Amino acid sequence: MTAFEVAHPIPLISEMTHKMLAAEKVCNRAGFRYTPNSAPVLDGMSLTVPEGSMTALIGASGSGKSTVARLIARFYDVGEGRIEIGGVDLRDMSEETLAAQVSQIFQDTYLVSGTIGENIRMGRGDATEAELAEVIAQAGIDEILARLPEGLETEVGEGGVRLSGGERQRITIARALLKAAPILLVDEATAALDAENQAVIAQTLHHMRGKCTMVVIAHQLSTVQMADQIAVLEGGKIVECGTPADLATHSGPYARFLAQRQEASGWRITPVG
Repeated sequence: MTAFEVAHPIPLISEMTHKMLAAEKVCNRAGFRYTPNSAPVLDGMSLTVPEGSMTALIGASGSGKSTVARLIARFYDVGEGRIEIGGVDLRDMSEETLAAQVSQIFQDTYLVSGTIGENIRMGRGDATEAELAEVIAQAGIDEILARLPEGLETEVGEGGVRLSGGERQRITIARALLKAAPILLVDEATAALDAENQAVIAQTLHHMRGKCTMVVIAHQLSTVQMADQIAVLEGGKIVECGTPADLATHSGPYARFLAQRQEASGWRITPVG
C-alpha cells in the first residue's frame, strides 16, 4: 500500500447507509497528494473536531487547509489513515449519507443551469416558502432579487455565468443554510470578494455556531477568535491545536499570526504634504 493516495475520482459506495451520525469528525494520520511525483499535501495529519464545535484551520498557502476540507467532503480519498464522521470511515458511507451530513461554502461551488430559486432549493427540496424566505434574507439575496425583474425565477446560466461572483456566493450560502446539515465546511477566502460578502460570511458563522459542526478555513482574525479550537497547519501536519486563549499565550505559530494581524490592523495611511 502506498503512503499517499493520488487524486482521482472517488468510488461510489451504495451498499452501506448510516443515518443520524454523530457529527464529530476525526482525521487519523491522514496522508494525501495530488499527483504521483508531487510532495505530500497532508503527511500523517491527525485532528479531532468535536460535535457541535467550530474549528478554524489556519496556515500559509499550500499548508493543506483546503485539502482537509475537501477530504472531509470526500472529493478525494486519503491513501493513508482514515477520515471519520461519527466513528464511520467516509469510505464505508453511501454517497447519499455523506451528502446529507455535509454542506460546503467553497470558492468553487458550482451553480446548475436553472433559476436562483431552484439553486437555493437544492439545499432542501421540501423547504417551506417561509424557510426559503428566511435564508434568502440571511444570505442578503433579497437585495439582489429586488433589482432583478424575474426575482427568484431569474435564470443563472450554466455555472451561474449570468451572475457576479458575489451573487453566486450568496446563493451558495443560502443553499447551505437551507440544507442545515450537521457539518458545515467553509472556505473564508470566498469572503474576500467584497466587504458585503465578508459580512454575510461572518453573519452565517455566527448564526450556525453551536447548531452544527463547523470547519472553517479562516483568514479573518475575528473568525479565528470565534472558534472553539484553532488548528495550525504547516507542511501537511497539525503543528499546534488549542483554544484561541490558550494558543495566544504560547510563543508558537498562532501567537505570531495574532501579532501580525494586530500589527496590520494598526496601520494608518498618513497624508503627505
